[in-house]
Amino acid sequence: MANFLSTILCVAVITTVIMTAIFRWVAHDLDIVDKPDNHVKTHTKPTAYLGGCAIFTGFLIAYGYALIWHNSLLNQIPCAIHALLIGGSLAMCVLGLLDDLKDISPLKKILGQTILALIFVFLMQNTTGGSVHRFDSSLCWVLMSGLTWICLVGAMNSINLLDGLDGLCAGIAAIISLGFGLLSLFCSSDNSMINLIAATALLGVTAGFLVFNYYPASIFMGDSGSLFVGYIFAFQIIHFFSISISAFLAALMIFGLPILECSVAILRRWLNNRDIFLSDRGHIYDQLIDRGYSIIKAVWFCYGLSVFYTAVGLFGLIFHWRLAIVIYIAVMLISFAIIWKMGFLKKV
Repeated sequence: MANFLSTILCVAVITTVIMTAIFRWVAHDLDIVDKPDNHVKTHTKPTAYLGGCAIFTGFLIAYGYALIWHNSLLNQIPCAIHALLIGGSLAMCVLGLLDDLKDISPLKKILGQTILALIFVFLMQNTTGGSVHRFDSSLCWVLMSGLTWICLVGAMNSINLLDGLDGLCAGIAAIISLGFGLLSLFCSSDNSMINLIAATALLGVTAGFLVFNYYPASIFMGDSGSLFVGYIFAFQIIHFFSISISAFLAALMIFGLPILECSVAILRRWLNNRDIFLSDRGHIYDQLIDRGYSIIKAVWFCYGLSVFYTAVGLFGLIFHWRLAIVIYIAVMLISFAIIWKMGFLKKV
């Protein structure tokens, strides 16, 4: 197993480094760049987009390599699950790329994500065996549909909100991927294999992308990358739910920083009578910079916070899920209390 995972990791890193260099050249050649705006954005010169395309390509190659290496996975895991993972991530990457190129409105993006969520639920309902269960009642279908929509839309948009500083989103994604990989190993279930492979591949591609995206970044992942990464995380969180309640709750805790950032952003904008879809410089990392942190220090502060949430999530596995959820909620409430006490909810 160790050789299998390390090979996937290496393939993902090497492929992504190569593809990022190629897509960076293409982006500059076609003038697909993100220009400074002297308001929300922190970079001072035009920076290449299309990083998300490199990340997706690296993930696709690493995942495909895993299936070739471990071809029994094709028989163990229903084809619909592979279709959900690859087809859904491709759809979100394309949707994000359109936004990078044409600046799609937030409502249109959410509509696209909602359509994907409906397709996700349909395929779950019509998949037998494997790791996805049939819905036993109409009430269960409604509850699972709602949970799926929240996970998909919430995960994709919360990751998107973290894509505001050089190396921040990719680094946080790498930490969460490592956490999800360890969680999959601790679950020691046949159903967790696809999550383990996806986490390993995503860890590799985000690490490889950081070579070019760490401060000072020469390429951004853009919405194509953040929506893709968010979708993979949503897929994994939903799949952890099919394994056990403990695994699902631990996954949510590991995903704690994006949840915290998204919740704080929405609450802050709502309290200050601002459009919740309107970009601003009130994110946690922005306010750290405004309080004297350098970009690198702000990024590493967020890395540390994500590592903490990951450790708490994995630590909770030793307890029954009823006690674990109390620990998780207490940690998040304390986090919100600190955010409020430090004035991060005030108008900026």
